[in-house]
Amino acid sequence: MRIVLKKYINSLKNKKVGFIGIGISNMPIIKIFADADVDISIRDIKDISNGEFSEELKNLGVKIITGDTFLTTYMKTFYFYHPV
Repeated sequence: MRIVLKKYINSLKNKKVGFIGIGISNMPIIKIFADADVDISIRDIKDISNGEFSEELKNLGVKIITGDTFLTTYMKTFYFYHPV
């Protein structure tokens, strides 16, 4: 891993990071953050608990928050958005 990316990821270790929307484009960075023990949550209006990535996300220890209230309690330091 490049030094700059490694430093950036290390700077997130004591912070909460959230992803809004899940898809193939976010999975690589989610895996990198999870491997570095960053506190991650994923929020999506759709129920993704049985979706394409659900089992992998659960194994990574990622919190999944879905439904109509998926944005009512977001208090993260950083958010990453799924591109449309």
